[in-house]
Amino acid sequence: MLDKAIITSASNKFFPSLINLLSSIKLVYPNHPVIFVYDLGLLPIFRKELELIVGVKVIKMPSFCNHWRSCYTWKTYIFAHPVARLNFYLDAG
Repeated sequence: MLDKAIITSASNKFFPSLINLLSSIKLVYPNHPVIFVYDLGLLPIFRKELELIVGVKVIKMPSFCNHWRSCYTWKTYIFAHPVARLNFYLDAG
């Protein structure tokens, strides 16, 4: 398990905000830990663009229940499944 991670998530609607967030992190924190982006329904072209960014890993959000996209249920999933010992979550929007 990694020691530290930055985690965020986005769908198509928030892709521009996600790019802004990633750019800001890279500018202010050049030696940042791995940034994990949960794909909440990104277009394939958006996902491919993210996969080209050094230090960013995209994770497809599993359909863990029928209503995973409702009421921020996906956020509870993220918090319950840490990717590192220390996890820092930021909303992309």
